[in-house]
Amino acid sequence: MMRKVFASLLLLVLAATAHAQLVVGSAGPVAGSGGLLKTSSSAGASLSIAGAIDGTTVNITSVGSVDWAAWGTATTGASPGDHKTGGGNITGAFTGNLGNYTNDSRTITWSDGTPTASASNQNGIYQSNASGTFTITAPAGTTTRTLKLYLGVFNCSATNVHASLSDGSATAVDYNGLVNGSGFSDGVVTITYAAGSASQTLTVVFTLTTGTGNISLQAAALQ
Repeated sequence: MMRKVFASLLLLVLAATAHAQLVVGSAGPVAGSGGLLKTSSSAGASLSIAGAIDGTTVNITSVGSVDWAAWGTATTGASPGDHKTGGGNITGAFTGNLGNYTNDSRTITWSDGTPTASASNQNGIYQSNASGTFTITAPAGTTTRTLKLYLGVFNCSATNVHASLSDGSATAVDYNGLVNGSGFSDGVVTITYAAGSASQTLTVVFTLTTGTGNISLQAAALQ
């Protein structure tokens, strides 16, 4: 009788172990921003982020085949001053103190814009508050898209770029590599994503975490 009970318990343990391995393997664990393993809640959804210090000239008409937005001619708030003709789906918002500048080391050019048809400038907007933010949104769906953000930092020893999908179908991601504690640097942050369903939104928040200077935003390009 004891042998039958032991055998039954052993079968239950083996079945539970096999089931647990199947769930983890099929979902595909990914690293979350807090260092914990998390899983995507919807098959086909994805979200990744990467960045680099890069101040080379960029033609956002070429890069932004789907849409683009430029903040160099913005005069009020953090809404883009210009966008791709037929686009206009990339938006901006901010918290803290906002200002305009015209002397970035990187040149932004375009030839298919509205209301400014073509331009080449070194303009942008900047945010000088500790914990101040820029928030950029772009449309998301089941098609994989790439959003490139043309950002800058001045006397910032810590910043954060946080990206998330409105349907929560993929784990949010963070990039903390855009820093310069004793000067100015331009950078490009690249976010590749696909939502678990149509008509969703990608939201990116760029935060000045530590520093006495400012963070800046020139343009965004979607492909």
